[in-house]
Amino acid sequence: MERCKGKDALKVILWEEEGVKDLKTLLMASSSARKFVGVVGPEGGFTQQEIEVAKGAYFISVSLGHRILRSETAVITMVAIVQYELGDLSFNKS
Repeated sequence: MERCKGKDALKVILWEEEGVKDLKTLLMASSSARKFVGVVGPEGGFTQQEIEVAKGAYFISVSLGHRILRSETAVITMVAIVQYELGDLSFNKS
């Protein structure tokens, strides 16, 4: 996390206990983001301490909604949402 602290990017950490912010809404509000860094946790989730370390490195904790996904599924879901919302899955070159 520390090596990402100065990185100029939209940085998110998927956290199943995040009850306010979701990934899709954050991406819609950050449509001008050019770079993205995403972190997916281990089975069983992150500890509160790990989340605090991530937030100290300017990561934003977000949820994928009410479903709890396996790590390997969560990462694929995150990438698909990011590509869709940031326009990476269209013919437009904007």
